[in-house]
Amino acid sequence: MYAFTNQFSDPGLRQRVGMMNGQRSGSFACWRYGIWMLLMGAMAMACRHSQTDDDREFVKRDIPPFSLTNATRVLAAELEKPNKPWWRMASLPTFDKTQLINGRKVTVMSVSRYPEVLCIRNNHLSIKAVEVGQTKLFINGSPASAESLSSLTFEEVADLFIYQKWTDMPGAEAYPETYRVFISTTHKTQEQDAVRERWKQFMQANAVSDFPLGHSGTFSMNKLLEATFFHNKLAFVERTKNEHLRLYDEYRKDIELFVNGIRVDEKQITDMHVREVDKLYTRERPFDEWADGPDRKARYVLYIQTAPKRAKRDSTYYVFSPFYSGDF
Repeated sequence: MYAFTNQFSDPGLRQRVGMMNGQRSGSFACWRYGIWMLLMGAMAMACRHSQTDDDREFVKRDIPPFSLTNATRVLAAELEKPNKPWWRMASLPTFDKTQLINGRKVTVMSVSRYPEVLCIRNNHLSIKAVEVGQTKLFINGSPASAESLSSLTFEEVADLFIYQKWTDMPGAEAYPETYRVFISTTHKTQEQDAVRERWKQFMQANAVSDFPLGHSGTFSMNKLLEATFFHNKLAFVERTKNEHLRLYDEYRKDIELFVNGIRVDEKQITDMHVREVDKLYTRERPFDEWADGPDRKARYVLYIQTAPKRAKRDSTYYVFSPFYSGDF
């Protein structure tokens, strides 16, 4: 018989017939699938996200995490109820460190989030301008206007509870405001612990900075030219008419300057041609690094990485920017 009429001589077919006639793997296959399922289960457990401190912070309780000793705390406790899950709290830890709950003492942990809606101007409290229309204020249990804070110093604050609304939660639309601020006052001198001092520093920084917790940015040469065109001062410098760099006035008095990792002065920045800029890195330090004190650092840092070949107009290096009109 000719080979082209005999399909049983095909090697692939012989292999399949051999598999059909072979012995089953039996218990080995069961063990193999069992091990595979255990591995998949272990991977699933490893990928589970652990509950963070922030998740635990926003758990609503029937009993608020502070004793109800004045009208301010009573109002604040209303937003702590489980039927109002769209409010989260930040507060000064001025309430009792321990409480009796269900007959046992429970330690109350302070909340570490900062009051982004409040600031201190001229040693008095103030609501940040962009949040005035979104904030509802209560002082000693009564509704108050934002202007009433102008006569209140931070040292006069006994209790401070700030609640921010989760706008994407069902039911939150019933409250037009984004923030609720509850303040109780005192004529007693408050104990100046580390937490109160840190909050005061933050609120002072919040009055002068859009980024009191710090901010950083990265600019290429093209991005720097674009920033100059659109007057984006987050680049810290701008291109001058003679194609060099110039520091904006608001950064000049409180900044550290580096070129290729070496500390320089402002003159070395102004002598730099804009084409020399390869990468430009800006940073505003967090408020606690530039707050008044013996270890105070400069508020801003500018790092410039240069491209020497481009500065020499190397013909192998081409740069295009719609915001540049000079000769390359």
